[in-house]
Amino acid sequence: MSTVNFFGQFLIQPSAPPVPPSTFVNRLGEGSKVVQMLQEVSHRVSHRFELRRRMMGRMGIAPDPDLAVALAPEIRATVLSCAECRNTGICAGWLDQGGQGVPVFCRARQAFADLARAVASAEGEAEEACDVVWVSQRLRALQPRGRGAA
Repeated sequence: MSTVNFFGQFLIQPSAPPVPPSTFVNRLGEGSKVVQMLQEVSHRVSHRFELRRRMMGRMGIAPDPDLAVALAPEIRATVLSCAECRNTGICAGWLDQGGQGVPVFCRARQAFADLARAVASAEGEAEEACDVVWVSQRLRALQPRGRGAA
């Protein structure tokens, strides 16, 4: 069973001890077509997630990882859109040039916008909750201690 954390990193929850990757390479052979294919797929996935992380940074999306569960639908939408992207070269060039916002060609454009709104809302709610706690603590501190206080 595996899950994807907020940053798009796969978290594996093995039922048995993990097998080191070198075991597969040793069994299949260094030049094996299967090993080469797996390495290529791994590189493509890593590259796409790196572009996704850079885009999130460019948009100022850096929520607390504790919000990942609440933001799962929005996170999932960005992960899937970036995983299916056919413009990774254009995206990397755009990010390297310092473009702002999300480019028109980005298939995850709406997903990033939805995530940014959800993060702002969730963080705003967290700030409001902190404000409510702070105000209630201040009010209790200002209340007279005991009945005899005037």
